[in-house]
Amino acid sequence: MEEAREFLEVFEIERPVVLATAFGGSVALLLAAHHPEAIGCLVLVSTVARYVHTRSIAVLDRLGGAEAGEIATRYFAEP
Repeated sequence: MEEAREFLEVFEIERPVVLATAFGGSVALLLAAHHPEAIGCLVLVSTVARYVHTRSIAVLDRLGGAEAGEIATRYFAEP
């Protein structure tokens, strides 16, 4: 997060639109929380504040059946 603020400072970028996806959203949220003056606008796409594999597995199991849950379990164990 500090590295992102320093990047903006070094390149003299003032109040940019910050677009963040996936895990980058966590970094962008920290930047916005700790240095709100550093960004002009924050856009988050498909991001989560915290990711819990077991929740994803449970949803896949419920929506896609036992086979989908088993595939997800194997994937998260060894992507």
